[in-house]
Amino acid sequence: PISTAVPDLGSLVLLGNRPNPFNPATEIMFETRDGGPVTLTVYDLGGRALRSESLTVAPGMSRWRWNGRAGDGRDLASGVYMYRILSREGSGTGRMTLSR
Repeated sequence: PISTAVPDLGSLVLLGNRPNPFNPATEIMFETRDGGPVTLTVYDLGGRALRSESLTVAPGMSRWRWNGRAGDGRDLASGVYMYRILSREGSGTGRMTLSR
């Protein structure tokens, strides 16, 4: 299945994550018109940030691979997780399912 990610207003386009559901890893894909700094954060359904990455991307399509681990390196349990991407060009959120 394709992610139900919906981009917010702006020139950032969130293309979702594939595969979804996933095990052991998924790629979150997005496009920016101008590139620049981007922050990706993975949350549990309670809203707790589990992992955050700051990247600098070139204009065009980019991918961020997530391996189902928290920022401290521990494997996360099967379940539904949310992700959010923030850039100068906008923001977007998506939902993904980790199936161990």
